[in-house]
Amino acid sequence: MDEIHDTMKQCGRVEKSSSSSSSSTTCLESTADTKRPKNCFDLLENGDSGRGMRQVYPFFQRQHESVWLYCDQATDGGGWTVFQRRGNLTTREDFRRTWLEYQLGFGNITGEFWLGLNLLNTLTSSALQQLRVDLHDWDGEHRWAKYEVFKVGPAHDNYRLLVDRYRGNAGDALSVHSHQQFSTYDSDNDPFSGNCAARYKGGWWYYLGCYHTNPNGYQHEGHHDTRGDGITWSQWKGPYHSLRGTTFMFKPSF
Repeated sequence: MDEIHDTMKQCGRVEKSSSSSSSSTTCLESTADTKRPKNCFDLLENGDSGRGMRQVYPFFQRQHESVWLYCDQATDGGGWTVFQRRGNLTTREDFRRTWLEYQLGFGNITGEFWLGLNLLNTLTSSALQQLRVDLHDWDGEHRWAKYEVFKVGPAHDNYRLLVDRYRGNAGDALSVHSHQQFSTYDSDNDPFSGNCAARYKGGWWYYLGCYHTNPNGYQHEGHHDTRGDGITWSQWKGPYHSLRGTTFMFKPSF
């Protein structure tokens, strides 16, 4: 994508670009050894504000290597790293992607995108994180959910999800997915006898009954007849209603 490629040019030396649709950009720089921000919360503490792409240095053993994240410094105290967003109706992304694409990330970081499981593991492993989910419907309604515990495990455990301690007004649709491994249509790791990712058209941490929320599903416009394959948060609108948009983001819990 042109915007991602423009960002790569601004970074100087690019270490690797595994996909033209990757949502995150990895850069190598030879700057002075100063205290670099590791995440969006560090940037907030250094005076950052607003929303947009920011450069951070999250790798403990590769301290000169940077990535670009989308930071939200305006919502709920700021400091949030956005890792999933749906709702850009001008350029919709197809979220029925391969295992490799979900590992590396895809989409337009200023529009609809998935940050990537590899980065999610890196960014949620250094300290206890909290998760915020914002849900938007077609009539302008908005709901939110927060989880005071959020972590994505390593690749060898198929990026197992940990969430706990819900609060909000959307209903708790995510806790049932805790302790599940990530699945895509070409890498089925859920405990269901079939393939939840193939059936419901997106990658996710599906459980034995497949899902209570399916934010990476197909974007129908509201009510639909194909049970469960939309952008759903069942505790709010049920399985036959596809939401207009979702935003998943996290920051350290202190």
